Order: sequence, then C-alpha cells, then structure tokens
Amino acid sequence: MENGEPLIKGDIMKKTEKVLHVLRTLEDICIVVPMGVIVVLVLMNVFLRYILGTGFLWSDEIIGFAFVLVGMIGSAIAVREDNHTYLDSFVLKLKQPVQKIFYLFNQIMIAFMLVFFTISGILFAFSVGEQVSSMNHIPMYIPYSFIPIGTGLMLAEQIILFVQRAKCGVMYWEPKQYDE
Repeated sequence: MENGEPLIKGDIMKKTEKVLHVLRTLEDICIVVPMGVIVVLVLMNVFLRYILGTGFLWSDEIIGFAFVLVGMIGSAIAVREDNHTYLDSFVLKLKQPVQKIFYLFNQIMIAFMLVFFTISGILFAFSVGEQVSSMNHIPMYIPYSFIPIGTGLMLAEQIILFVQRAKCGVMYWEPKQYDE
C-alpha cells in the first residue's frame, strides 16, 4: 500500500497542475481577446471619426465592457504573478515572527474581501433581471458577471499563492527590488 500512496499523490499533483495550466491559459486568452477587440475598435473609430467624420456608437459600449473584463482578469493575473502593490514599509521593519502574524492576518482579510465581492457580484449580476445595455441590447448580467468572475479568479490565485508560499515556508513579505 505504501508504494501506491506516492503514485496517488503524484497523480493528484499532475491533475492539479493540468487544471491550473488550463485555468491560466483561459485567463491569458480572456486578456488577449478583449484587448485585441479594444485596439481594433478604437483604431477603427479614430479612423472613421477623424478621416470620414462618422463613427460607430455601438463600439463605445463594447469597448467599455471589454475594458472592465480586461481589468478584472488582469487583477487575477497580477495576483498570480504577485505583482500587486504592497504598502509594506512599516511591516518590513518588524521582526519576522511579527511579520508572519501580519502576513497571515492580511491574507485572511484579502480572502474574506474577495469572497464577499464574489458573492455580492453574483447576487448583483442575477438581480438585474431583463435589463439590457442601451446601444447593443446586451443582457446586463453579462458585463456585471465580470466582477464575480474576476474576484473569484483573484480568490483562486490568492489561495494558490498562499499555499505555494506556505509550502516554501515564506509566510512574510519579501522586500521587492524595483528597477529604476
């Protein structure tokens, strides 16, 4: 039985890594596609407005929705890559055991806030009923769902980052070196 246990753990790790790879690929696609749409529509509108004196009003709404999606998914990617801004100058002056307490408290508060925003976002997205956007008649639950999708992904990435740091024993802030 002992020989089978590492195999099971190894299989679980491989499946977990595969799921994470798919999730992160989807996150990347959900950044690239809307960004491409934004660039194409903005360039198209600039050309139409300044060269031909006309434009597509419907594109402004799509650009706005795509921009929100990019921001929400981009925040999750920033969590994944640990690139959010830290206001840690005070905490870094403390001893490591105290830093660990602050770090753990901070991670718990972040998780609670993301759970709150995810649940609230889901409730809000479902509360709009039959409301549609004014120009394109897109059901508003679609752009409103970008909020819980983004915060849910941020929560998942935050948990993954926390577990990775816990496995490495890094339960405190590491001073970041910024290129000037």
